[in-house]
Amino acid sequence: MYSWFSRLFYGAGLSIYDALAGSRTLGRHRSLSREEVERLEPELAAGHLAGGAVFFDARINSARFVLENIFEAARNGAIVVNYARAERTAAAR
Repeated sequence: MYSWFSRLFYGAGLSIYDALAGSRTLGRHRSLSREEVERLEPELAAGHLAGGAVFFDARINSARFVLENIFEAARNGAIVVNYARAERTAAAR
């Protein structure tokens, strides 16, 4: 989040989301300070960074459902990999 207004706006939205989830939630959202975001995402543009949030959205108990989503993504042109190593290239530096 790149402004104090966005922190308030999204924080309020995530609080409502938590309330609507009730006891069926995977976990409540947690606000992050600018320093926490910078530590977790050191490559993120930090110019006007005000903070961030961690929130939980969904959980699935069916491996077959997950596989079908992967297959559908591949049929629609997504590049699908099981394990991939991410490396910084010279152009990204």
